[in-house]
Amino acid sequence: MVDWHWAGWESSNTREELLKQLPAPTVVVCDGQKGILGAIGRCWPETYIQRCHFHVWQNVRSKLSLHPTTQAGIELLQLAKQLLKGIASKEEANLD
Repeated sequence: MVDWHWAGWESSNTREELLKQLPAPTVVVCDGQKGILGAIGRCWPETYIQRCHFHVWQNVRSKLSLHPTTQAGIELLQLAKQLLKGIASKEEANLD
């Protein structure tokens, strides 16, 4: 389903006004910003939230760079790179 809501600026309240118009989905994939997380929590409390892997990658890359100098940074970068590989099956997704 696709819908829209005119808003002068993005906020948790304007996002909530849009979400109220839509039926609750099982899962939402989003960027993880506080405004959308709050709106989803208020409108669709039973909906699962999956953070977009691309946005996670962008955050990790901006904080660590692609050449971290500490062991912890190197290991964290490796974990983040694994996110980009994706999920190929229901078993990998552990949906049960």
